[in-house]
Amino acid sequence: MKGTYRPTKRQKREAPINPLDAVGLSQLSSYYGILKTPIIISSEKDIILDRLKKELIIPFELVLSVPRLYNRNATAASKLTQINISKRNKKKVENWKVGIIKSRMWIGINQGTRALEQEQPELVLLCNDVHSSIISQHVIKRIKSPNTTSKVPIIIFPGSRASFELGKIIGINRASLVVFTKQPTGESLKGNIDHNTNEVEIHRYHQKIDSFLEFCKSKVPEDST
Repeated sequence: MKGTYRPTKRQKREAPINPLDAVGLSQLSSYYGILKTPIIISSEKDIILDRLKKELIIPFELVLSVPRLYNRNATAASKLTQINISKRNKKKVENWKVGIIKSRMWIGINQGTRALEQEQPELVLLCNDVHSSIISQHVIKRIKSPNTTSKVPIIIFPGSRASFELGKIIGINRASLVVFTKQPTGESLKGNIDHNTNEVEIHRYHQKIDSFLEFCKSKVPEDST
């Protein structure tokens, strides 16, 4: 119909979710009855995101997005600067610390779901503004189903832009789901880890992750376990 407003793909992606979808996250109806998963308050979310940045993202030098080399209209000096920045970021990506954090931190719906199915999940961070509530409901049902052998602590971040806030901390545009898993062993480690790295150092950095997870677990609402 001529003159009808149609939002762009970006507007659809960044639009707040339907309030009716968000209602079902705290008390989700399922085949097993009502699954209760309280949503934490905004101040607690800010504290967790701040500690995530200071205790994991910065110390582990996690860089997921590498900027393009240069702008087409940039000057020669600016191009050289951007190339050097890109090389430094690439070096950080190949850092052995990144291999450790990637072996325990699974980011996004696809990776997070795979971690829940194949790995040993230890903590789940889920954003309330997942555009399709079916995705978040699937995650909650999988975690809180009576058939699940081990109960995984889950924290739901409030807010209509929670996934953008989490993504900004991690270094990407948006992150709706993050799953932390237990410390892997041997060849199951992901990423480029230098085998000559001191084992004491590797153990110390795993302890940093464990410390952050213990803090997050202390913030999990009682009714969500």
